[in-house]
Amino acid sequence: MRIEGNPSLQIADDLTPGKRAEATGSQISPGQNEDLATISQQHKRTQNLVARVVTAPEIRQDKVEALSSAVSNGTYQVSAEKTADAMLEQIRRRVFA
Repeated sequence: MRIEGNPSLQIADDLTPGKRAEATGSQISPGQNEDLATISQQHKRTQNLVARVVTAPEIRQDKVEALSSAVSNGTYQVSAEKTADAMLEQIRRRVFA
């Protein structure tokens, strides 16, 4: 599709950096025609946390070995109160979610 319009209008994307400076009336010195982006501290922290999560093992082998050993030795103690609390919390989340 072609739109005929005012021939004196120019699209800024079609202009080279030097011509863009002429069209806007500003001067661009060498090295100034590059874009600059800054990242906030919060974004940097988020990137760091994401990197740590991605590289962390999915299974914490030390915990698995400790629990496995406790079960094998017969020393693993199950707290009925903690189990009941966890079950009720899951029900609350499902019902009130």
